[in-house]
Amino acid sequence: MKITCYGILAMVTLLTAQACRKKEVDHETAPFAGVWRLTSVWDSTAEGGNAWRNPAESDHFDRFVFRSDGVLVDEEGEPLCCVPNVYLVDGARFTVVPDQKQTAPRCAHIDCITCEYWTLTRSENTLEVSGCEQHPFRYRFERM
Repeated sequence: MKITCYGILAMVTLLTAQACRKKEVDHETAPFAGVWRLTSVWDSTAEGGNAWRNPAESDHFDRFVFRSDGVLVDEEGEPLCCVPNVYLVDGARFTVVPDQKQTAPRCAHIDCITCEYWTLTRSENTLEVSGCEQHPFRYRFERM
């Protein structure tokens, strides 16, 4: 049996493609999955600096709900609009791979200009979520 360079190359390509496909399908459970209650918001002060403040009724939400696949959803389980698909969790990259195809109809009419990723920092039962330069925000949550 004669093996050619093209045969070896085809075999290597096929094996590599199968290995890559498996990596795309398998993903870890989000280490930040669960329900988080908003406890404080990083905001500007009258003195021109920044400080943590208690949440106000004018804040858009009082909790975050992350599914085990990393998708951020509302109380009804619908994905939120304009949320990135990548989080930096304690310095490690976490790419959201939804367990199920799900779209929120309300998001179809929203023009999202969002961050490439959000930064999530965990400690004990606390989660801090930060945006990017284009959309700066910083929230602190407590696990419920």
